[in-house]
Amino acid sequence: MLADRDPAFRERYARARILQAAAVAEDVVRIVDDEDDPERAQLARNRADARKWLASKLDPAKFSDKQRHEVMGEGGGPVELAVLSPAEKAARASKLIDDAFTALPKPDEK
Repeated sequence: MLADRDPAFRERYARARILQAAAVAEDVVRIVDDEDDPERAQLARNRADARKWLASKLDPAKFSDKQRHEVMGEGGGPVELAVLSPAEKAARASKLIDDAFTALPKPDEK
């Protein structure tokens, strides 16, 4: 494929796909906004859904339903993992339980 051999072509091709996805997404709005006939509402919904799917494949970074979650450690650094001994695990669990009970309202505070 030409895109494999020509980096400039590959970049133009990728940009064209992004523009195509934006145009398809604009079609979704037009399809939904222009349909006034209740009997054709399902047809408009199907057409819009098909175009939303296509846009999500052409430019997943912008139109995909998938969400990306990033986890960072303190100060934006890497997450540090620690191996705890059974005694350390028990101490942490005990503290969490104590903190939870402390945070609960007292019976007479309801």
